[in-house]
Amino acid sequence: MLSEQMKDTLERAVSTAVQTGISLAIASNMADGFDIDTVTVIITSALAAGLSVIKGQAAARMGMGDDTAGLVTLKRDSKGRFVSAKKGKK
Repeated sequence: MLSEQMKDTLERAVSTAVQTGISLAIASNMADGFDIDTVTVIITSALAAGLSVIKGQAAARMGMGDDTAGLVTLKRDSKGRFVSAKKGKK
C-alpha cells in the first residue's frame, strides 16, 4: 500500500506529465515550423514527471515544507484539513 506522501508525489507527477504533454501539443500547433512527434511528447512528459517525483521525494526526505511533497508549509485546521490563507479575511 502506498503512503499518503507517495500518493501525493505520484499525483503531482501525473499532473506534471499531463500538463507538459498538453503544453507541447498546443505549442506545436501554434508555432509555424515547430513540429513535434508523439515520441518526443511522451519522452518529454515522462522526464518532467520523473523530475517531479525526484523533487517531491527530496522535499519530503529533507524536511522541507510540511508532510506533503511540496516545498511550502500549508496551514491546517484542528482536523488536519488544509485551510485557505484567505479564509476569514475581509
